[in-house]
Amino acid sequence: MSKIRLIFADQDTVYMDYFLNYIRSSKEAEKFEIKMFSSKENLEKYLIDKPIADILLISSSFQFDFPPTHQAITIYLQNEIILDSQDDSFTIYKYQPLNQLISQILSIYYEHSQKISKISKSIRTKTIAVYSAAGGTGKTTVAVQLCRQLALQNQKVFYLNLELFHSTSLYFSSPEDQPSSQILYYLKANPNQLLGKIESLKKRDTQTNVEYFDMAVSAEEMLEITAEEVERLLDGLVQTENYDYIILDLDSTTHMRIKAALKYSQHIIWVLNPDVQSFLKTATMIEEYGMIFDEEEDISSKSIYVLNRYSGKMKDEFKQFPVHIQSFLPFVEQWREYTSRYQINVGTFIPDNLLTLIKQEDEVRGASYAR
Repeated sequence: MSKIRLIFADQDTVYMDYFLNYIRSSKEAEKFEIKMFSSKENLEKYLIDKPIADILLISSSFQFDFPPTHQAITIYLQNEIILDSQDDSFTIYKYQPLNQLISQILSIYYEHSQKISKISKSIRTKTIAVYSAAGGTGKTTVAVQLCRQLALQNQKVFYLNLELFHSTSLYFSSPEDQPSSQILYYLKANPNQLLGKIESLKKRDTQTNVEYFDMAVSAEEMLEITAEEVERLLDGLVQTENYDYIILDLDSTTHMRIKAALKYSQHIIWVLNPDVQSFLKTATMIEEYGMIFDEEEDISSKSIYVLNRYSGKMKDEFKQFPVHIQSFLPFVEQWREYTSRYQINVGTFIPDNLLTLIKQEDEVRGASYAR
């Protein structure tokens, strides 16, 4: 994606420096090309000489008449919270957290320009599915912990739960009270506005900085999501260029949305329990993958098999199954009586070797991420 050309005009140079330093020190630096003006005369001259810009971000105190050639999206920064806009102009509150300010700017830009298209997978953004062939393996706990561990390493992470019945609110919390359920409407009915709605409807967990959708949707709505819609949503998340990792939390079914998520992912963290049933179901699904998923791709080539609730010894009866365990997750007694989301965010659960395996696979697969 080419950089968004943003012109920021404000007589408050302290605020402009604050804004610019935030952009430069964040991953947003890769997204914007920024010009700053505190002088009306210099701005006018620039727009007449070089009228090429995508966004004009103008402080409401910066009175300015735009030249006739001006065609950029104009967003006004207001010093007071806007309760109800009286016209069709784009206005946002100036003194809010800058990550929220940037999200609002991008939301307006994407919605107004309606920029979404079939794209190539970003080499930067890696999609990891957390899956199991049987329920009750602690898959969601693994997915949430993986998000947390990656975020602790300064990776930008998005958590997407595609389970039939999900428990996102148990693990992530945000002061923003607007639900994310509308994302499904735009996914189905108005995909041209999808990028803007991703920016406006996503939430950020206050403890981990992991971003996510809080989708209070019914089981029927989840079952109606098609493979094409899953791919469209993931393409949209990738196209924002905000994330190093997208972590998909999937249920143990072969519904079309799960098939699409597995196909899209570069890695599959395949979680097993230390019991024969879990190994048998996993081995059967691996063997019959082509028939179950209508795919020729060898699912093992991108799967990392993880044994959860490991007590320190592998039973001999597990050796009869062609499942090579590559990482072991410890049994955590206190999670038997889970009462608070803070319990799962205490201590280290995802072992270093699992993160190393993911990064090694990234290096090996390299350019194969391009689609």
